[in-house]
Amino acid sequence: MFGNPSGRDEIQKSFENELRVITKLCKSGSHAHIVSVFRLGEVKDSALFYIDMELCDGNLDQFMRERGSAITLNDVWNVMLQITSGLAHIHSQGEVHRDIKPRNSEIPLNCSC
Repeated sequence: MFGNPSGRDEIQKSFENELRVITKLCKSGSHAHIVSVFRLGEVKDSALFYIDMELCDGNLDQFMRERGSAITLNDVWNVMLQITSGLAHIHSQGEVHRDIKPRNSEIPLNCSC
């Protein structure tokens, strides 16, 4: 959840763009490497917006920190294939992911990649 009463218009514009992209992706069907979004909304009479999405127990940043030097070339290859598969789907819908980083790459912490 995020909000900022003084920057409400900017936040609402950003949120509405996210809603447009998510709606478009949902209409194109689910994808194994894109987190499912169930609902987007605004808390009534407030400047708080929320995204109700699939619960993931970890992300690539955590995975890399926990595995450290034990990450194999096979792990890297498999994770990158999954990320690029999701990105390819997003791009096929005419959209661009504007915030690609390890923290935004959700993966199970017990991933056997």
